[in-house]
Amino acid sequence: MKLDNLLIELLTEELPPKSQKQLGIAFAKSVKEFLVKHHLVSETSEDSIFSTPRRIGVYLKDVKDEAANQNTSIKLMPASIGLDISGKPTEALLKKLHGIGLDEKALNLITKKNENNSEILYVDKDVEGAKLKDVIAECVSSSLTRLPIKKMMSYQL
Repeated sequence: MKLDNLLIELLTEELPPKSQKQLGIAFAKSVKEFLVKHHLVSETSEDSIFSTPRRIGVYLKDVKDEAANQNTSIKLMPASIGLDISGKPTEALLKKLHGIGLDEKALNLITKKNENNSEILYVDKDVEGAKLKDVIAECVSSSLTRLPIKKMMSYQL
């Protein structure tokens, strides 16, 4: 996996002077949280925040272009619904497996765990790691929607 630096800079209309720094910090924090969640950057990765009246940006060091594959445990359903009396899989369990991209061969990967006095079925699945080029647009979009903007401006046309 290749590590590179990442600069995201947005050109804006005039940002309010009183909240300019706060907007830059919030944007950078949101971008970093998104990339950490997708395992593309570590929480300890160094970052720099940029904020001027017409721009906000973040510079992150050691960003992966592709995250490693993750082995995750997926909650399926209660064992009473997923297995019949003889322990064979029900139609509901098979449909659930197909819905997450697995087939009948995955039945041997199913485990039972006790939660709140009932047995729950789980399956371990390898999930492909996120690619930076595929998630960067969503990262910027979600970070912008989470900015703490005090007053939205609108113009009559």
